[in-house]
Formats: sequence, structure tokens, C-alpha cells
Amino acid sequence: MLLGELSREVLNRWQDRMPGFGNVAKAVFGAVLLVIGIAIVTGVDKQLEAAVVEASRPGSRA
Repeated sequence: MLLGELSREVLNRWQDRMPGFGNVAKAVFGAVLLVIGIAIVTGVDKQLEAAVVEASRPGSRA
């Protein structure tokens, strides 16, 4: 019973903050997708992939 009351209280407090968090999360996600898109268009993603593959090979020195 106590656990149910506490969880209800916590959810009521979080309920007011959720719309603001959603807007921030949406903006951050959009920015991440924009950066990824720019990396793909410019070819930076292939360079990054090659660097990661090279660094992951056994015996390679980073």
C-alpha cells in the first residue's frame, strides 16, 4: 500500500515535467539526426568507419 502511494506521488510530480522533457528530447534527437545526415552526405561516416575498423584489428596500435 505504501509503495503504491509513493509511486503515485512520484508519477504526479513527473507528470508536469514530461511535456518539457519531450520537447527537449525531440530537439536533441533532431540535432543528432541532422549531424548523422551531414556526415553521410559529406562522406565523413566512411572515414570514421574505416578508422574504427582499423583500430579494432588485433595487433593494431592506436
